[in-house]
Amino acid sequence: TLEEAADITGRLATSLRQEVEETGLLKVYEDIDLPLVPVLFRMEHCGVKIDRSALGKMSTRLASEIDAKAKEIYKAADGLEFNISSPKQLGDVLFNKLGLPKPVKYGKGKMISTAVDVLENLAEAHEVPRLVL
Repeated sequence: TLEEAADITGRLATSLRQEVEETGLLKVYEDIDLPLVPVLFRMEHCGVKIDRSALGKMSTRLASEIDAKAKEIYKAADGLEFNISSPKQLGDVLFNKLGLPKPVKYGKGKMISTAVDVLENLAEAHEVPRLVL
């Protein structure tokens, strides 16, 4: 029934608000997310104009930049080509092939972390993590 739906929605809203408060994100929700709701509604309702020509040029330029950066990373990795977006392959290159020190977080049987903080620490020691960042 409509009454049950309203009751469930109210309880859910209370629970979700409490969760947002506990994670310290209430200010983000109130200051950023809520003000965006009407803007996003209008965008969805009316649509957004896109300059297809400019978008195509931008896409081509970005693809070229990504390709150039990948080549630079491969060169810095002693010519090894690997999937830079794969944490497993990146970790293998950094820690096994290039011999960089494994992060403290690394444990037996766990995948070696290639999180931003790890790459930032390694950036001083080698060009590859610096380029990946």
